[in-house]
Amino acid sequence: MSPEQINDLLKAFVVGCCTGAIVSVAAMALFVLPYLRARIISEYEWRREAELKLTNCTSCHEENQS
Repeated sequence: MSPEQINDLLKAFVVGCCTGAIVSVAAMALFVLPYLRARIISEYEWRREAELKLTNCTSCHEENQS
């Protein structure tokens, strides 16, 4: 193989790797991040509801004692 052919193969390999990395990051941004965002929001809402129930329970308990 001539040096020009080796150089062309290396360029093609680098371009292919960069393209693959860009495509995988784009796929993650399109599919994985919205899923994680939904999971985080649902976890936050669940905790918020639990805190509200605990607050309501504590206030009812305090009213019953007085």
